[in-house]
Amino acid sequence: QAQQSAQALRRATDFENSIQLAITVTNRLAGKEGFDQVSMGRVVGKRIKLLAVSGLDHIEKKSEGIECIEAAMSECIDFGEHLVCQNEDWPEPEEGQEPSPLPPSGRLHEDWHQAVRLVPVASIPLRHGDEIAAILSVRRTAGNPFSHSEIANITKMVAPFGGALVVVDRANQSLFSHVIGSLLRAPFEFFSSHAMGKKLVAVVLAAFMSWSWFGSIPFQVSAPSELLPGSVLAVGVPVDATLISADLAPGDEVMEGDVLAVFATESLALEAKSLESKLAVVRIEENLAISKSDPVEVSMKRALAKELTADLNLVLHKIDLATIRSPSSGVIVEGDLRERIGDSFTKGESLFRIADTSSYRLQMWIDEADVDVLKTTQKGSFSAFARPEVNFPFTVHRIAPGAASHEEQNAFLVEATIDEGEDGNADWIRTGMEGVGSIDIESRRPLWIWFHGLVDTMRMKSWL
Repeated sequence: QAQQSAQALRRATDFENSIQLAITVTNRLAGKEGFDQVSMGRVVGKRIKLLAVSGLDHIEKKSEGIECIEAAMSECIDFGEHLVCQNEDWPEPEEGQEPSPLPPSGRLHEDWHQAVRLVPVASIPLRHGDEIAAILSVRRTAGNPFSHSEIANITKMVAPFGGALVVVDRANQSLFSHVIGSLLRAPFEFFSSHAMGKKLVAVVLAAFMSWSWFGSIPFQVSAPSELLPGSVLAVGVPVDATLISADLAPGDEVMEGDVLAVFATESLALEAKSLESKLAVVRIEENLAISKSDPVEVSMKRALAKELTADLNLVLHKIDLATIRSPSSGVIVEGDLRERIGDSFTKGESLFRIADTSSYRLQMWIDEADVDVLKTTQKGSFSAFARPEVNFPFTVHRIAPGAASHEEQNAFLVEATIDEGEDGNADWIRTGMEGVGSIDIESRRPLWIWFHGLVDTMRMKSWL
């Protein structure tokens, strides 16, 4: 059977349309099997379209004989099996074979049988899968009845041409015809008894579309985000000096008052001793002036002593500043002086940047198409790439008034404050971590959420 089907399909590729194939099949069967007449009709929905009648180049649709054949073919579609009508007795089965039940005849086949003067007639359905694709109707000469074996042989012989007709029709259809055909077949397939799965899918699809249009889900605006410390303090060089000690590096945690670096103070110490000596001499001279009862000299010495004391305090303050201490607790995020021991630094030069890790803020770049729905005080959540299963809640506190170029796109800078929570001070958090921040907006229709970006793009393109 499979070999015959393959051969039929190969032959079908030689024909331009199903009519040519039907003419060839009917004429060959009439000549080879000795039938008086062979007709073939294509099933279209629940109707029959007569394609070919052996011995006829043109089919006259209004003729009585053609109408009888089409009616008989339609009846075969209704029965879904072969129908036979003949006056002659059915031949006895061969020895050893059990008698088979007689096939049904049908009222319309009896009418056809009467119209052709009581000669044997039969119709055989040609299937393609579970569907009847075509009907083959045959007529024999009087006194030459059908037998069960002949009906079986004819059915086996012509069965592959049901699929061949379908292949030829589809191969020669235009795209428009394919679409129209699918639309016309869809209602029959949907309401058929074998389409429960399709009905279920259609119901689910209809419910999904209704929910997409009338339902609502939370709408979020998401963007790549970076985690930054709540504040960063810069530590610079207070005096011109030479570095003699610095043991810390970026990533080290420090407490307020911890020593960060030490600068050389030898010259300042010598200057302090010199000022102390001068101040001692002035004190002695002041006492001499007091003993001589010279008020002018006493006033001058006291003024000079005050000046020297101020200079000394300034030098001692510089000596104290030479030991750089952390102004607050945090983590060093910038500044590695371990390889610069012995270098000279000028006043104001940056040494360290210390991040306050007691709080964090989030920096997001939002596409300009979404910034119009953002407001301060909106809530959201941040997930770091390092730990995507952990969500950090945040609150938007600033939206940049103007756009800027970010990664070759126009975007707005949005800053948010990480809210305090059980994960807010997780020990694995590091400054500069990247992830995705999602800002919660009011609920919207699912259909709008999925397609508003595409619709906006198409609107822009249409204006161009």
